[in-house]
Amino acid sequence: MKTVGQRRLCRGRSRLLFATIALLSDQAAAFELSSLWGHWLGDDNDSSSPDMYAYPRRDIVEELGEEAYYERLADAMGIDSKNAASVASASSPYGVDVSFPIHHNTVSSTQKQVEYDAYLSGCRVHYGNKGGTCDESEEDRIGMNRRQPQAMQNYTDMGFKKMQAPTELTRLLQTFWETNADRQAVEKWSTGNTHANHWSSPTYMLSLENPSLPGGGPRLKQRVWDAARDILQQWTGHDLTPSSLYGIRIYKAGSVLAPHVDRLPLVSSAIINVAQDVDEPWPLEVHGHDGKAYNITMEPGDMLLYESQSVVHGRPFPLKGDHFASVFIHFEPVGHSLRHEDRMQAIETGGVADHDLFQRAQARTTDSGVPSTGADKSDRAGTNDLPPYIMKGTNEEKRWRQQHLKPRREKRTQSDKDHSVSYPATVTKAHLAAREGDLDTIRAIAAAGDVGMFVVKDENGWQPLHEAARGGFTEVAEILIEHGADVNARPNNGHGASPLWWLANNNGEDHPMTMLLRKHGGKKIAPFSTEEASVDDDD
Repeated sequence: MKTVGQRRLCRGRSRLLFATIALLSDQAAAFELSSLWGHWLGDDNDSSSPDMYAYPRRDIVEELGEEAYYERLADAMGIDSKNAASVASASSPYGVDVSFPIHHNTVSSTQKQVEYDAYLSGCRVHYGNKGGTCDESEEDRIGMNRRQPQAMQNYTDMGFKKMQAPTELTRLLQTFWETNADRQAVEKWSTGNTHANHWSSPTYMLSLENPSLPGGGPRLKQRVWDAARDILQQWTGHDLTPSSLYGIRIYKAGSVLAPHVDRLPLVSSAIINVAQDVDEPWPLEVHGHDGKAYNITMEPGDMLLYESQSVVHGRPFPLKGDHFASVFIHFEPVGHSLRHEDRMQAIETGGVADHDLFQRAQARTTDSGVPSTGADKSDRAGTNDLPPYIMKGTNEEKRWRQQHLKPRREKRTQSDKDHSVSYPATVTKAHLAAREGDLDTIRAIAAAGDVGMFVVKDENGWQPLHEAARGGFTEVAEILIEHGADVNARPNNGHGASPLWWLANNNGEDHPMTMLLRKHGGKKIAPFSTEEASVDDDD
């Protein structure tokens, strides 16, 4: 095994090689050369093919003019504007499905196809008789890459921007890292998750909000959020509200991060590299709004802003070195879905979880998208306006409405009526108890033999198990299932999402309830889906 000194020497030689190639190519952007890997692979794809670009490819040159486009590109990559033209030229023949499958399950290079097949095979072998979930995860990742960027509102021209993180923010993170680096824990991934090759190269995590770690806790998390939000708000031109803040994720030797887009409401995001010990640069491949691929390398203290819901991003080449540690910070533009009077108070007190803030926001927004003042309580039932980042008339609009809106009335079928003769379609005390995680009430209902209440549908077709899954209440779910709850029940006349989908969407794939639902045959079925789909939110 190489010593730290040997790795640093290798890293220096690799960077020298990168710089030499850049100079010989008259591309002084050095390590930021888009498609450098593509040229090394020798792919000779026709760059005019629409499939060679990540959706949606905007002709920014035509929109803004060549000079303005180069200025945007130089700003996005943190390079001198005089090098932007050569970088743009170098990126043209790259595109999607070259370094890793992005829009299809095949890749243009024979060698890369062999490597990808081995990647998936490793996942299947690791999970044995559950290996099919690896293919499901891939179908979901690729489907999102093709579908989601087309439906998202763009907030910037290029979709990404490299810069230096604020000095104080860098200091906070690096101090926390140096104090706790030896306390990192193996990160748990959901069964079959193919976003990273965790089966062969486990990732590790240091939670910023863990008060048992010196310096950690809600206060540190809030300080990081506040510092990053100011920068992202200025970049996007919109007010932002926190969506998610991972701790410091540590990738190890051989790690690969499959190119993907993030799930909503992870919209406006930032990556800050905290520490690394690598033999050669480990670039992040981003597919900008211009449809071209760019390789972005980062050093400790570097910060990459990116529209994570519409910019395909990943690290498709194995990490060469010991570790690469970064923190991922996510926000959602404040809009029609997040305007409510107690959001800031809840954030400041740290008393409400991220997903609860999001759900509360839905309930406290009026039908017109204006914050409810409390005068008209009926307005708190929901909203008919989309979040500002989703474009109307797209499939993502349908998905969002299914996930977050409940129609005031739903026409019930005869089958629905037959299965709930004792109870009208309404919210029962079982629904309310499951929503709040009230285990005592659920047990009391079961003890009284009133278990028929456990399968009652409300006006939207929701059963208590959906509420328990959305809240992540495992013990409640266990009792509901024990007394006949359908683990794959779908609301909205069979078009809604299954409990396992709701669990993953609100609480993450590694939640303990996942194993319980899977054990009883639970499937991740997305809204409006006709087949099982997996849910992941990983960077």
